[in-house]
Amino acid sequence: MTPEALAALVNARRSGVRRWLARCPAHPDRSPSLSIGEGKDGRVLMRCWAGCATKDILAARGLTMRDLFAGPPVAPQQAVALAAQRNARATVERQQRAADRAARDRVWKLGCIRDALGGKLARSPDDAALGKLFHTVCARFHDAETALFPVAPELGGKRMEPPGEVPGWIDAALADIGKDLQPQKPATQCERAA
Repeated sequence: MTPEALAALVNARRSGVRRWLARCPAHPDRSPSLSIGEGKDGRVLMRCWAGCATKDILAARGLTMRDLFAGPPVAPQQAVALAAQRNARATVERQQRAADRAARDRVWKLGCIRDALGGKLARSPDDAALGKLFHTVCARFHDAETALFPVAPELGGKRMEPPGEVPGWIDAALADIGKDLQPQKPATQCERAA
């Protein structure tokens, strides 16, 4: 059995790369105390921080210790291959998380720019160039948001293509609006406490 399969069996949530947390099925657990992970050689690692024995945890799900192991111990060459596969999966997961963060940051920045331009347009509604810029930014915001949160095809929607880069003329127009309208990230909890 793989760590992923065991995690799915006990309804675990991901707590890191190749790590999961779940409520222990061997005792009445109000908060997740069962830790599941994968060892360097591909073994399933499992521990209940409340003190339940591994065989009791497995018995609660109808499993035995034998179910945790796919076969005999792996040879050193197989361990190296498993580690390479694990590292490749971790690299792909890190790249995906970085891409997701970049997409969320893009949506957030475009939303701030849209709000700033909308406020400026409200003060001078007859400015045609500002109106055109506002509508272009709104379209870019919509495209970025749709790429980040695509409509499900089974619901009749279609997945939008990822938006292209913001054209240079938008950056030039933003420079004219002023630096006070540039988006600023909200203060973190630590910065507010200081």
